[in-house]
Amino acid sequence: MAGEAEARLLIAEGLGAAAGREARFGGGRRGAVNEIRFFEWRGRPLLLRRRLPEVAFAYEPDIAKEAVVAAAWRARGGGAAAVEAAMAAALQRPAPGRLPHGPELLAAGHGARPWSIQQALPGRALGEAPELAAYRRLGALLAELHALPLAACAETFRELGGPPLDPGALFGRDLERALAAAGLQAPLSAALRQAAATDFSGARPALCHNDLHGLNVLRGEAGEPVPIDWDNAVLRPAELDLVKLRHWTALDAGGWLVSEPALYAAFREGYDGAGGPAPDTGRLRACEILWLLRALIFEQRREAAGRPPAPPFPPARHYRARLEVLAEGSMAERLETGAAGAGT
Repeated sequence: MAGEAEARLLIAEGLGAAAGREARFGGGRRGAVNEIRFFEWRGRPLLLRRRLPEVAFAYEPDIAKEAVVAAAWRARGGGAAAVEAAMAAALQRPAPGRLPHGPELLAAGHGARPWSIQQALPGRALGEAPELAAYRRLGALLAELHALPLAACAETFRELGGPPLDPGALFGRDLERALAAAGLQAPLSAALRQAAATDFSGARPALCHNDLHGLNVLRGEAGEPVPIDWDNAVLRPAELDLVKLRHWTALDAGGWLVSEPALYAAFREGYDGAGGPAPDTGRLRACEILWLLRALIFEQRREAAGRPPAPPFPPARHYRARLEVLAEGSMAERLETGAAGAGT
C-alpha cells in the first residue's frame, strides 16, 4: 500500500494543496490491479485508486480509463464525432466527470501508474447480495453504455478516430495473441480457433466495460446497480461485455465467483429488452473463448509468481476445463455437420 506521504502528494495534485494537507485517511485495500486508499476531505468520503507496480495483465496500463469513460459519458448526447473528440481530449488532459451510473470522478492522472480520485460509495457488491431485479437493471444500464455512438472499434484508445479497423481482423489478432500466451497444446488451440470462427462483419462497435462481474458492481442506497472499476475498458464489439458475468455472476458460500444461470438470465433480459441490436450467438461464443483464454493467462501468471489460487477468482485449471468443453463441443458440431453433409 502506498505510504501516506505519497498519497498526499497525489491528492494535492488532483484536488489542491489544501486537500493534500487536510485529508483524513481511513482504511485501504489491495486488489489484483489497483491499491485503494480511503480518505475524507471536508466531510466528503473519497478514495484514491492507483495502479500497482507489478500487474500481471492490464489493457493500456498507462491510461486512467475512468477519465476517458467519464468524458465519453458526458458527451453521450452528441454523435460519434462528439464522443470520440471528448475521449481524445481526456487522453491528453483528464477532467472531472461522472462515470456511467456510477461515482463522481474528481481527478485522474495518466502515466506509468495511473491514478484517480473518486467519490467513495457505500454498499455491498451486487455479487454479495444478489437480486434478480438488480441484475435485470444492470443489463439495461449496460445496453445504455453500448448505445454510445462510435464510428468503429479501435485497437487502443489512442487509435480511436484513426483508419477504421475490420472488427473480424481485430478479434483475430486478439485471439491469436491470447492463444500464443496461453501455452495450450496445439490440438486444443486449433479446436478453439475453429470454435471461435464467426462473422464479425455486422459487429457493433461499443465502449465496453470489459470487467463486468459480481464484485465490480455495487448496490446503491436504493438497491440500484453501480458499475465500478473501469481499468479494462476497451473499444470492441458489444458482445465482449456479455460473457464475463456469465461465469463470474455472484459469490458462492466459499467466497468464489461462480456462474448463476438465473441471475445471468435476468441480466440478459434487461440488456435484450433495452431495444438495441440483438447480440449475435456466434460472436458471443467467440468472445467467451477469448475471455476464458485471458482469464487463464492471468491466473497462470499469478500462480507462476507464487500467488496460490484464493477466493474470489477461480484457479487456472477452472478456465482450462471450460475451454476444453467449448473445444469438444465445436469438434462434435463439426462432426455432426460433416455427417449430415455426407448423407445429402
